[in-house]
Amino acid sequence: MRSLILHSHLFKNAGSTFDWSLRRCFEDNFLDHRDDEGMREGGNEFLKSLILKNPKLMAISSHVMPLIHSYPTEIKIIPIYFLRHPLLRVRSVYEFELRQLPAITPGAIEAKNRSFREYIAWRLDEKVGAIIRNYHSRYLGGLRRRGPSAKGDKEDFETALQTLSQTTIAPIVEHYDSSMIILEEALKPLFNSIDLSYVPQNVLQKEDKEITLDEKLLELKHDLGELYDDLVAVNRFDLLLYEAGIKLLYSQKEKIPQFENKLCDFNHRCECLKKEG
Repeated sequence: MRSLILHSHLFKNAGSTFDWSLRRCFEDNFLDHRDDEGMREGGNEFLKSLILKNPKLMAISSHVMPLIHSYPTEIKIIPIYFLRHPLLRVRSVYEFELRQLPAITPGAIEAKNRSFREYIAWRLDEKVGAIIRNYHSRYLGGLRRRGPSAKGDKEDFETALQTLSQTTIAPIVEHYDSSMIILEEALKPLFNSIDLSYVPQNVLQKEDKEITLDEKLLELKHDLGELYDDLVAVNRFDLLLYEAGIKLLYSQKEKIPQFENKLCDFNHRCECLKKEG
């Protein structure tokens, strides 16, 4: 049976790094699909046609990957959705749009004319695209609503939980290496030579692994002031979804024998790649 990875490349969720690994593994049998309009308009039928017309493809990545409700019976589909802490993600979104050139999108234009706090205040407005408001729930909820309104967020969250429950694992950006070990173990029976080691891509600021999650959130709260509580409120469902993703990750991690040894080997592979570069 043919196996195929479908990576939903969520904005600022380490997708470029994961795509780098997929291209390294599968070379020409990996497709970084960029016809967003065609994928949006065609939805499931467009994606099914793309899969069937390209039988050699082993992995596809798209920023607007639809949720397939019925898979072709002759193909084993492996959907991949990365989750990232929704509050910590907002700074990365701002920094990306601040540096984006040419500045032709509303976000890039506003970022260049606003401080971080002013930008977040703008993004919290329901009239503005919901890129930092329950973003993961909306995406995993099926991309049914492209408008900015929060109406329907609860329904999207419930669908997102179902989507999550049907995946092998939802990789967590804050636990990237551990997530890759779990993915490698799950994918080895389908892709014998799978190797998801990586060189970080599209990273604007080096992650300080010594700073805890609570310390990062405290720093964000200091920077945003009274806006912090508003940001928490509009990410209520994403925070719940993130907790579900963390639980799934830890449950899968416990099933892998000699996990720490495999993690050490994975880190060594990554370091070798960095030296090669």
